[in-house]
Amino acid sequence: MILEEMEKAEGLAAGVKREETDFKAVEAEAKQAQAELDAATARLQANAERLRAERDAVAASIPRRRASCTRGSPASAARTRGGSRGHVPACHVRMRVQIWVEVRKNEQIFQCESCSRIYFYEPPPPTVVAEP
Repeated sequence: MILEEMEKAEGLAAGVKREETDFKAVEAEAKQAQAELDAATARLQANAERLRAERDAVAASIPRRRASCTRGSPASAARTRGGSRGHVPACHVRMRVQIWVEVRKNEQIFQCESCSRIYFYEPPPPTVVAEP
């Protein structure tokens, strides 16, 4: 009985050593993978910093628009006013005839040359005629 227990203990000790060896191999692989991830993270952070610096340089080179575009709504409806066509009510500027024709199509986005607001065509409300 004691011999059987000693043989079991030896078998278990051998199993423990085998498991320790396997564990050390897996641990070494995990450490290597972690080192690769750390290196990749460092490369990505360096690339992100470089791209941020490029973006900031490009942003600094873009001229600022007039301050009036920051006040009020960033969009405005282009309307007819009196007999004039192509009036932007936000800055009270009339647009060129060709631009007015394109704006009335509502197929693309236009930006006011004066106040930098985006404008779109809003047709006048329909007039209702009362029948006698």
